[in-house]
Amino acid sequence: MDRETSNAGKAKQCELATGGEADTPPAAAVAAALVSALETTRNGDMLHIASSERSAADITQALRHFLPAADILYLPPWDCLPFDRVWPTRATMGQRVSVVHAVAAATKRPRITVTSVESALQRVPPPSAIGQGFATLQIGQEVDPRALRVLAERTGYVVDDRVDEPGEMAVRGDLIDIFPADRDRPIRVVLGPGGTISELKAYDQITQRSERSLHRVVVGPASELMLESGNEFDPAAMRTIPMEERLVSHYSDLPALFDVASTANICFLDGLEEISLARVLDLIEEAWRGRRQV
Repeated sequence: MDRETSNAGKAKQCELATGGEADTPPAAAVAAALVSALETTRNGDMLHIASSERSAADITQALRHFLPAADILYLPPWDCLPFDRVWPTRATMGQRVSVVHAVAAATKRPRITVTSVESALQRVPPPSAIGQGFATLQIGQEVDPRALRVLAERTGYVVDDRVDEPGEMAVRGDLIDIFPADRDRPIRVVLGPGGTISELKAYDQITQRSERSLHRVVVGPASELMLESGNEFDPAAMRTIPMEERLVSHYSDLPALFDVASTANICFLDGLEEISLARVLDLIEEAWRGRRQV
């Protein structure tokens, strides 16, 4: 991460006026203003930069209530400190890559992506690399459990005996349990004759009881580091180096969120730079200095 957030391409910028930090409006008020602003955009695509992670999450929830037919996306920041040897959780990275993948694609419905200053400053993997980490599973499809396991492992999943958390996978004969990193429930895949999918069910990871049957599910990556097929790797050894350094060494280019959402109308609170930007940049610089002293 650096002080440069890159250009916003051809994106149009708008500001939501407030009275300063003390008068920052509630999430519902910001969401209502965004709904009004969305109606004036040409392509119905907006990117809102909130002052904090909590504010971004609350605004997202309000927008989903106001616009149930629109695509409302929330891009969280990493849940670790900058340049930390502890990597972001698979759930967080899974949410991030799924949102970046969606933002990079054209949409026919109104779309508002909400994020925070911290997350907007964090560069993201190239959408072309992310796209290779998605797998679609549907009833009647023939599946090679070994190939699915290889794909899962190189996109950040952990293969275990039991699935408990997002980003985990278990293979037991004709049963494949996988917890998509961007979902709140795991999926059970039942293979029938010829290795075709006969059942797809969402289930409770605690009770192991099926909750609903599915016809189709898309499983996305559990990491922002998309490893190439055929390369040997040691997940434990890889995690001794901060994710930022791994991403920089792995990808030839790390675009900014504004590059990915280059056609979106960017919206933020008036005075946002005074509220949050300096604080976030100071945190990044302090973490970087600490990392260099190690």
